[in-house]
Formats: sequence, structure tokens, C-alpha cells
Amino acid sequence: AMILVKKSSSIRSLKQLKGKKLAFVDEKSTSGYLYPLVHFKKIKLESKDFKAVEFSGSHSESVELLDHGAVDAIAVFSNGKAIRQSAYVKYSKVKNPEDNVRALWTSSPIPNDPFCVRQDFYDQYPKLTHELMFALIDIVDKLKDKKEIQDFVGAKGFVPATTRQYDPVREMVKELNLKLE
Repeated sequence: AMILVKKSSSIRSLKQLKGKKLAFVDEKSTSGYLYPLVHFKKIKLESKDFKAVEFSGSHSESVELLDHGAVDAIAVFSNGKAIRQSAYVKYSKVKNPEDNVRALWTSSPIPNDPFCVRQDFYDQYPKLTHELMFALIDIVDKLKDKKEIQDFVGAKGFVPATTRQYDPVREMVKELNLKLE
């Protein structure tokens, strides 16, 4: 997750967002709302501190709102700490988008979407589960052009994961007192 402002903005810190207009993606977006919300909570910034909070509905719409000056800051995804890895560079239609914005904050990495199996399936077929997992990883690793897989799943490849790697998400859920359905 990344919170961005235009480079021409006088806003240099998150605290300076008080009294400003912010765009988030939607209330269920991890990078476009929930992770930033946890961080705001830690630094004692609340929704009432902002002039306006808008939910754009998508990362691309948030980018458009910032480009058109409808908001002062946006929260969007980023696949790293560099602006060039952000939703802004992916969706902005301005010339040299990387040079148009400044990051005020970048979250720690957010675990991506997992491929999961039910525990009872794993218990019954542990070997098959591992074979499938490593087959998926190998297939993608052997692709010469990873663009299609990146477009499809939003990642360049797969890696084995454990439930522990999702502890930061669980902590976010607990911190925000979210009800999971």
C-alpha cells in the first residue's frame, strides 16, 4: 500500500493530511484502504480529521481523481517501495507519471492472494497437495514471457507460503475489529 500526493503539493507528511481530501479504493481493499487505515490509527489520524474521504471504487479511479485535482492524496497498491511499482504509474495517463507524485507512506509487504486447499483435503492428500503446489510454481517459472500470468494473477510467479505469512493480515483484522464473513 502507498499513500501518494502530487509532487507539486505542499503536503510532506501524513499529519499534513488533516483538513485535506483523500480517496481510498473501497472499504474492503487491503492496500487501498485497510492497511492505510491501520497506520492512520497508529498515528492517531481519524476520518473526522480529513475534509473529505471518498471511495473511488478502483485503483485506476483513485489515480484519476488525484490527476484531476479532485483529491489531495490517494491510497493505492504498490508492489514495492518504488513509485514505479505503484498503481499510479500503472494507471495514470500523465506524461512521466513516476515524476508526478510523491509517496508519503508505504506499508510493509501485504501477502498476495493464496491458492488454498481445505485442511481435510490436505490431511487426506498431503503428497498430492505438495506436488500440485510445486507443479504450479515450476510451470510459471519455466514461462519465457510472464506477462500473461502477471496480468492474470497480478504476480510474476508463485512461491510456497505458510499460514504464518498471513499473520499481518490477521493483525489488521484484529486491529480494525473487522467481522469476517
